Amino acid sequence: MFWFLILYICFSSATAAAAAAAAAATTPASEICNQRRLLNEFIQSDIIFLCGFPNLFLLGRSLPHGQGPLPRDFMSFLLRQSDGRFSRSYELLFAMFNQMQRHAASRAVANRIQAKAATKSTHDFIELVSDVNFLKNLKEAIQDSSSPEAQKLERQLRYHLDVTTSKVPWSPGERGCCLSKLFGYISHFGLPSWFITIAPGDVNNPLVLNESANHRVDSLTDPVHRFRLVQHALNQRG
Repeated sequence: MFWFLILYICFSSATAAAAAAAAAATTPASEICNQRRLLNEFIQSDIIFLCGFPNLFLLGRSLPHGQGPLPRDFMSFLLRQSDGRFSRSYELLFAMFNQMQRHAASRAVANRIQAKAATKSTHDFIELVSDVNFLKNLKEAIQDSSSPEAQKLERQLRYHLDVTTSKVPWSPGERGCCLSKLFGYISHFGLPSWFITIAPGDVNNPLVLNESANHRVDSLTDPVHRFRLVQHALNQRG
């Protein structure tokens, strides 16, 4: 049911972003952090990170400003800092990854709806979400996902969700989309070759035991003796 909420939020986010763009500011980050109002992450992503992680961004400035999440090259730049404070912050990692996925979902839905060559699926989707009872039915489906009405709504939205979520990085939709690509590769290039490496346990491998003891020990059944034999050989070579 999480994707139901994402789908509805993304469908209406363009209007909210345009309305907040006029008020986006030249206001310093420190003043915005002290104000009791919500921030628009589509145009104030830099302010959100500066206010949310003051212990990481000590100067409160110099983040890329613009619409959308933080650029990937800048996120890579943060994670490669020598002191490691960004790469060790699980809250920051989650925030950047979560924002990247949600904004990718927003772009996929917006591109699908605003495409010039609108398909029947697009018209069906617009008609479905424009229904006056859609939001009410969506809330009821989230509260009781096992009801027949919720399952019917899920079937109606599943096709549209599969089309859009295939563009969301590291999502189940993207993984499902890769399946058809794999079939295409197999059809074009032929069956793949599988390379499997198996590392057997040293204390149960007769070859390792023979090399460690310099004589055949196939009859050695005591696991403690096996372990000590291998450990002794490693100590002698190390």
